This record gives sequence, C-alpha cells and structure tokens, in this order.
Amino acid sequence: WKNLKDLFSHKYFSSSGIGDYWYSGEASYRPVVTFSYFLDYALWGKLSFGYHLSNLLYHLISALLFFIVLQRFIPQKQSVLSALLYGIHPVLTEAVNCPSFREDILCAIFFFAVLLFHSKKSAVFNILLFISAICAFFSKEMALSLIPITLIIDVFFYRNTRLITSQNILLLCAFIVYIIVRFFIMSNPFQDATPYPSPSFLWNCATMANIFLSYITLCFFPIRLTLDYVISMPPNHPYISMLLSGSIVFAILSGLAYSVIVRRTSLTLFFAGLFLLALAPVSNLIPLKNIMAERYMYMPFGFFAVFFILNIFNRTHRIFIITFLLILLVCCVRTVSRNAEWTNSYLLWTSTLRSMPNSFHAHNNLAGWYDTHNEYGKAEYHYKKAILIRPYDAVPYFNLGNTYKNQGRLKDAISYYSQAIMRDSNSTEPYVNRGLAYAQLGNTKAAQESFIQAIKLNYSDSSAHNNLGVILSMNGNLEQAINEHVIALKLDPKNDNAYFNLGMCYYDTQNYQKAIAVFEKLFKLNPSHADGNFYAGICNAKLGFKDTAKLHYTIALKHNPHNNKIKEALEELNHISEDVK
Repeated sequence: WKNLKDLFSHKYFSSSGIGDYWYSGEASYRPVVTFSYFLDYALWGKLSFGYHLSNLLYHLISALLFFIVLQRFIPQKQSVLSALLYGIHPVLTEAVNCPSFREDILCAIFFFAVLLFHSKKSAVFNILLFISAICAFFSKEMALSLIPITLIIDVFFYRNTRLITSQNILLLCAFIVYIIVRFFIMSNPFQDATPYPSPSFLWNCATMANIFLSYITLCFFPIRLTLDYVISMPPNHPYISMLLSGSIVFAILSGLAYSVIVRRTSLTLFFAGLFLLALAPVSNLIPLKNIMAERYMYMPFGFFAVFFILNIFNRTHRIFIITFLLILLVCCVRTVSRNAEWTNSYLLWTSTLRSMPNSFHAHNNLAGWYDTHNEYGKAEYHYKKAILIRPYDAVPYFNLGNTYKNQGRLKDAISYYSQAIMRDSNSTEPYVNRGLAYAQLGNTKAAQESFIQAIKLNYSDSSAHNNLGVILSMNGNLEQAINEHVIALKLDPKNDNAYFNLGMCYYDTQNYQKAIAVFEKLFKLNPSHADGNFYAGICNAKLGFKDTAKLHYTIALKHNPHNNKIKEALEELNHISEDVK
C-alpha cells in the first residue's frame, strides 16, 4: 500500500524500458483498474490464481448487474436469457482470462451501474450515479459512450424529451472532470500518438467498416478467435472491398436509424443500435494501437445479446427452447476450448499464429517463450519474422540482441542493440545491454560510453549507474565507482547488485568495515547471496572476526557448493582456528 500515493502522481507513467511498459502497467490514466491490482496483491500476493479468481468474480458481478438493468427494459425471461448468453459467450473469454485486460470488465460494471441508477429519482442515487460514472471513465475510455446512450434511452425508451435533468447534468460533470484530469493533469508524457492505418481517408473509413463487420461476425460465429487481429484489405481489388464494407455498414446504420428514430417501434433494433453505439469508441475514429480486439466487445456485447434473444424469443416455444439450448451448448464448448488456449504463453501464441500468421505480437512473444526455455534457434526465427512484419519497431531488435547475448554471440548482440537504438533512441535498456555486451568483450571504453548515454537519457536508471560503476571499478577509478553505486542505490534501494558492487569497491580499497556494513544491507534483501557471503567472510577474517567469517563461508558454500575458492577459504580458516587452539 505504500505505493498507493503513486496513483495520483506522474510517477504513474514512469517508463521502465524499451517498448510500451509503464510503472502502472497502463498507457493511459486508469486508476480504478490499478487500484484493483492493489487489492489483489493485498489478498493474494503473487499467487496468480487469485488474480484470475478476481477476474471471474468481476465478470459474475457484471453479468448480474446487466440482468438487473435489463429488467427495466424487457420482461424477466428475456432478461435472464440475455444475461446468461452474456455470461458464457466465448468472445468475452479474452477479458475474463487475462487479469491485465480487467479494465473492460470494470468499465462494464460501472457502466451498467450508471444505467441502473439513471432510472432512479433521488439524491442518493444521483450521488451513486456520479461516482459510478467517474469510476467508469477512469476504468477505460470506452465509457465515453455513456452520455449518448443515456440520452437515447431517455428519449426513445422513457419518452423523456427533457434533456436537462439532474442525472444528465451529473453525467456531464463527471465527463468534464475526466477530460480535465485525463488530458491536462494526468496525461502520459511517454505515449506517442497512434497513426491511422493509412494516409487515405477512404481507406481508413473502409477499414473501420471492415472492423465493424468483423465484430458483428464474431458475435454470430465466435469460431476464429485470436488474441491479435491483423486487419488488411485485399490487394487485388481494395476499392471494391472498401465500397462493399462501407455500403453494408451504411445500410445497417440507416436501417437502425429509420426504425428507432422514425418508427420508434422495434425494441430489438433499438438494442442493436445501442450495441453499435457502444462500439463507437473502439471503431478507430480515433486510431487505436490495437486496431481490433475481442476484449473491446466485453461491454457492447451485452446489448447484442438482448438484440439476439429478442429476435429468437418470439418464435414457437419448442423451437425456441431447442435453438437456445443448442446455442448455449456451442457457446460453452467454444468457451471451454478457448480457455484451454490461455493455459500458458506457448499455447496462446501458437494458437494466435494459426489464425493470424502475420501477427507481430504472436511472433515476438512466442520467441520470448522459446528464449526463456533456451530454444534459441526457434527464438531467433520468430524474432526475425517479427522484424520482417515491423522493420521499424525497436522491440524485436532489442529482444533478438538479448537472445544473442545469452548465447554468447556478443558481436551479433551489439549489432541488434544498435539497430534497436536507431529505431528508439529514447529507451535506456538497449544502451545498458549494449554496454554489458561490450564489457564482456573487454571493450570497457565502448561499454562506459553506452552507460553514460543511458544516464543522459534517463538519470533515474539505477541499472545504468550500477553498471557504469562496475566499469569505472575495472578501470581503477574506485572513488567514482563508489559514487555511481551510491546513486544507483538512492534510485533503487532494492538493487542487490549495486549493494554487492559497492561492497566490492570498499573491499578493493581495503575498507573492510564499510564493506561489511554494505554486505549486511545486501543480506537483508538477499540472505543467500553466495558471492556476497564469501567476500563478507573474507572481510570478517581480515578484521579477526573468525566465527562470523566461518558463518558467511558456510552460507556461501551452501548456495555454491562447487566453488573451490570458498572451500579453500573455509579450510584455511579452520586450520587457523586449530593452530590457535
């Protein structure tokens, strides 16, 4: 909980390295989501099962709230069936299975809470509406569709033509608060603007239409589900595809507008319109980094579920029951099979590649899995595939550099770190890792230059200061090295490498008491640090503290039993003790 204050400071967006990774785990200001992780950590610590259980509970709350809201619009039977379909549809598995996609579930919970309180007429419910709206906006930007949806419900369902009501004013106030905080107080200084898929306006419109059609198709046929969608126009006749996609979407929107606005009779089309309106924030009118994702459908799908149930409920009773049971069975089977694909990273990304062979993220992340399992050849293959797909992206170059470094191919590693720097010169990690590779090659001058460049980019990079200290120490500049290690520890008091290196600097200057003091701080973080215990033993032996030295040697040998130097030091200490006796 000591970091709770960072929810309300610009540290929320501190960058932690190459790529889009942030101190909070969010690229935009979503404190409600981040606070939920605080709760999870307090309950579960690092137990991943607990985070998944929380997601499942949030999903159940969302489905229950959705059912309660629906009872104000449609009969109870249709409400139950709609909520049931909403709860088990496979297109929602992405949001439920992945705790880091929780923002969609939390946004839906508070979105449905606003719709519930919007129909109540009292000061208490107005306060709850305002709080829910604030929480929805600060969970995810998709909640921006709240205002038009509540206005449409007022006009076309409640037949209320008075737009200036206390509830609508409170919603507008919540929206203004969100805009001020999101764009003026807590904007992300590290996030670059996402470009449109194409410079062509018509092409972008056709892409948006194509995505809309893809979302609608997934609702009816949730077969080809994937974590990473790659949207592209057919190369042979792109303008025919553009015209076709645009015409279909225009026809759908026109039909909905006519039925709802002019006729005001079709409840099913009314919910279809709400579904499309709820999808509007992720239609790429404002370009998104992920052009399409199943999790974006988590909240809008509820309106589609109502549209679908109302359409089939009016049929013959027996046919309806058989049809609905078959639909539930298919959804359950597909949801279970989709859940299995989320068992581990390997299954997830291989299944993604089967459906989307040109997925950059699938190749890059599958390569990472192979890398951690020491299958470097396969890792190299997939990183190079990722580079072919996005030659302008620094991430796969950096990752491939790490793979080569792990293999000892240091010159290749340096080459790819340099290429990563060419594509993203603002991240410190490629500089630091390139410096480490140079140091392993014995080129301390180039290593020192890389670490200094990293510090110039980000003075707060503890790793850069620590590694610069190591190089300075190797070159005999112990006082400067000590200064760099001290800075590294001020920036990151949990950097055990910096404690060890600082202790070694004092050891090299024969200041054994200071070395012991630093090693003791290291042992508070990592009591089993073998090298730290070995040198702490030497320092204590030099000062005549034989028992303490023996204790540290014993700990060091326990965690590094094949180290002959530790064995020799311990034997020598035992001989000295026997001679004294």
